[in-house]
Amino acid sequence: MRCTDRGRSSAPSTAALSRRGMERSAELRRPTAYLFVSPAPRSLSNRRPKCPARRWLCQAPTPDAPTATAPLPPPHAPLLLRALRGEQSLPRPPVWLMRQAGRYMSIFRDFSDKYTFRERSENAGIACELSLQPLRAFGVDAVILFSDILTPLPALGFAFDIQRGRGPVIAEPVRCAADVDTRLRRLESSAQAAFALPFVGEALRELQATLADAPDRPALLGFIGAPFTLAAYLVEGESGKSGGQRLKRMIYSVEGQRLFHRLLSSITESLAEYAVYQIDSGADAVQLFDSWAHHLPPAHYPQLSLQYSMRLATAVHERRPDVPLILYANGSCGKMRCVREALRAAGAVRPQPLACLGLDWKTNMSAARRLLGRDMALQGNLDPMLLEVGERAHLKWELEQCVRSAAGGAHIVNLGHGVTQSTPESMVAALCEYVQELEYAEWYRQLSAEHDSASAEENGPLRQG
Repeated sequence: MRCTDRGRSSAPSTAALSRRGMERSAELRRPTAYLFVSPAPRSLSNRRPKCPARRWLCQAPTPDAPTATAPLPPPHAPLLLRALRGEQSLPRPPVWLMRQAGRYMSIFRDFSDKYTFRERSENAGIACELSLQPLRAFGVDAVILFSDILTPLPALGFAFDIQRGRGPVIAEPVRCAADVDTRLRRLESSAQAAFALPFVGEALRELQATLADAPDRPALLGFIGAPFTLAAYLVEGESGKSGGQRLKRMIYSVEGQRLFHRLLSSITESLAEYAVYQIDSGADAVQLFDSWAHHLPPAHYPQLSLQYSMRLATAVHERRPDVPLILYANGSCGKMRCVREALRAAGAVRPQPLACLGLDWKTNMSAARRLLGRDMALQGNLDPMLLEVGERAHLKWELEQCVRSAAGGAHIVNLGHGVTQSTPESMVAALCEYVQELEYAEWYRQLSAEHDSASAEENGPLRQG
């Protein structure tokens, strides 16, 4: 969820930027008439508009817009939330993309060339604008807060920066026991998280207000780094270009691993408060990003990563049980059996804390469905290079294979990693359009009917416990 910055300039004041963002959002909510929406061709005149939300966000204020004479019916729950909650007979799978707000978009570069990453992500007005850009452009089914997994680090006592050409850099990373036992601070409550990171709540509340009246309202996603990934950054001090050598030196020694577990325990408690804060600020669901999980072999993944992600998910689920949680673990290929056992163990003693598992592009979607059963929603897992290469026919074929492979349970279309910087915007638009067209595809209707029939006859293995 980050990008490389090029140019720099002095930023306007936080108050000015927040005011600008608030004015833009208020403008979007005025009575409006549609602009730039041409009539549909006759052959499509009876078809439902593909993206009411995108049309709504492209509206501009007009003084003579008609006033509604009757109240609108209550809006349906966002399509993505319906999938996360296991609702049957959805018209199509929802679609959104990791790193969907990024430098591949020319309108995004207008901001990234002018402001540093932290100036963008820590100003509510700019963060709202960047979060909404993919919705306006592509009609995605979820708006994810523009932020970074390292955003809570200053509240935990560790300063960081994101440098051009280098990525995230932590000035004084964890190097000894004192850094964990003395220097590392904890967020003791969601209120403390709100006090330390006010811009996160401001951005989420403004996004919630902006999206509230949108037709086919998209879901609003918060996100946090998984405990292992955040701890890995704290130890490594920068992105994983070194192959995680410092991290592995720590976890492959007895004393180092004990210290690492203490670090993980403290971070997990703080991240739970941070997630609750995001939920209370308006997030409909929260995704946990375990971006560094690929550095762990399957033998170490359950103890050093998965157990802390599950502990975090359980803590949040117990306090906000109606808010779905998604776990994306980079390098999940080869670790599905570990995940299945952890999910079974959690579901045997309490309601399942995770609603969805995000898969990277190396993972076999069909195998994941067989292992995890019908009750677990799956997200992913197209190779990001499919979009960068730019062959539409092949992209459409790969999308169909992905959707068919995920059949038998809820599925959210996404990439198996973030959108790359060199991706043409037209390919992102094409992917979203292809997913939206599934509502009218006969093969998808048949696939959905078969799934609904099978679901009525038997429960998934996770539900059987």
